[in-house]
Order: sequence, then structure tokens, then C-alpha cells
Amino acid sequence: GHTLIWHQTSPSWFFAGDPTDSGYKALVRSRLETYITDVVTHFKGKVYCWDVVNE
Repeated sequence: GHTLIWHQTSPSWFFAGDPTDSGYKALVRSRLETYITDVVTHFKGKVYCWDVVNE
């Protein structure tokens, strides 16, 4: 499979929020984990390997 996360193709809402907020890091991490889990689960058994993050 191709790259799951790439800064140039991430939707604007993905990193939405106030980066100075104490919960921002956890929020973005949660979005990343949910997205990666959803995609990999959807394609389970159909994709041999993934490039998870690029740049």
C-alpha cells in the first residue's frame, strides 16, 4: 500500500485545532491512530505492506 499519512495530502481538518493547547498533541495522535486503524482494517488481507508516514 502507499503512504497512509502524507503532509501534502492530509485534509485541513486533520491538524485543525490550537497547537498551543495542552490537549492538541493527544487530539492529533488520536486522529492519526483512528485513521490508520480504519484504513488498514478496511484493506486487511488485501495489502502486503504499507508506507505509514512520509515526510
